Amino acid sequence: MHSLTHFLVSFTILYAFFNHVVPISFIFIFSLLFGVFVDLDIILSPIFGIRGSRARTWFQEPFGMFFFGSIFAFLISQILHSEIFIWLVFLPWASHIFIDYLAIHDVRPLSPFSNKTYHVGFFKPILHKKTLCPRKNCFSEWHFIIVSSCTLILVLIFI
Repeated sequence: MHSLTHFLVSFTILYAFFNHVVPISFIFIFSLLFGVFVDLDIILSPIFGIRGSRARTWFQEPFGMFFFGSIFAFLISQILHSEIFIWLVFLPWASHIFIDYLAIHDVRPLSPFSNKTYHVGFFKPILHKKTLCPRKNCFSEWHFIIVSSCTLILVLIFI
């Protein structure tokens, strides 16, 4: 999905749970790093000559999150001397993967142990005009962005 979607959802989750524990600047930074920048493998893939569904590496799959996320979470929590940062790494990354699974595209959930690809999702991504809808009327990612924006506004007002 779109980077804005990933940021809105990550920021909303982190703000809802940790706004009284860490500064909002940390929530912003961790939402960007682990909610949005997880897509760097797709952005950098054309440089390495990788195209199509192979551009999404196992860095964006559940095993990648647990493997790389554990390393990042451990290092950051040790450097900043607080175990709260483990959550600030894993929650945005998990939300990123979950949101990607809601968008219509191919995923490899057991990667790197299996290259079996599954076609998932029911939100039509903004940037993919030729994405086939599994049913007659699909939701657009624009619907998801509107709901995410409204949710963030409600969280900012009431929490």
